[in-house]
Amino acid sequence: PLARRLLASALRRGEWPTRDSTISPRWLARIREALHIPALELLDRRVSPLDGFQKSLFAGPDGARFESVLIPLSNRPDAPKAVACVSSQSGCAMGCSFCATGRLGLARNLAPWEIVAQVAALRHASPAPITGVVFMGMGEPLLNYESVVRAASVIAEPSGLAIAAKSITLSTVGIVPAILRLAEKHRAFRLIISLTTTDPAK
Repeated sequence: PLARRLLASALRRGEWPTRDSTISPRWLARIREALHIPALELLDRRVSPLDGFQKSLFAGPDGARFESVLIPLSNRPDAPKAVACVSSQSGCAMGCSFCATGRLGLARNLAPWEIVAQVAALRHASPAPITGVVFMGMGEPLLNYESVVRAASVIAEPSGLAIAAKSITLSTVGIVPAILRLAEKHRAFRLIISLTTTDPAK
């Protein structure tokens, strides 16, 4: 119970509990001294005047850059919702010719906290509740399998960001071993296969 309350406070408010009648002030003080909540550096944020899409550019502790997009859903104006599109890598090794990220090459994989922190940051900036997450930002999610699955699990955790696992979508160009591994684990996350052509030679 204590760990769940700490997790919820760290992810949803970006701070440790300051007032909690079930935790002694001494414990709270020790928690604040011993634990650190990492944060991404926001380098830039741009909002489209046409559709309200928000694109955020973040930097990790080592300066690696990656982007996230907040996508407003306008099919129900009376109940606005949004989806977070997040990155799993800084750059990408797949080299798809049509993709700007692919032309950058791969800088590094993102750590689980860097992925979760993107959703948390977008949540704080969103005028509407975020009800879904798509791993369609920079990078190939299934080439960073461990971090992506761990981050998705934290995002789905009721004491985490509480976004239903079935509303979390992983997109891949077709990393078959990782697809099979994901299926064997019976994960509830959705999977999208992104094919650029049906002709293997192309």
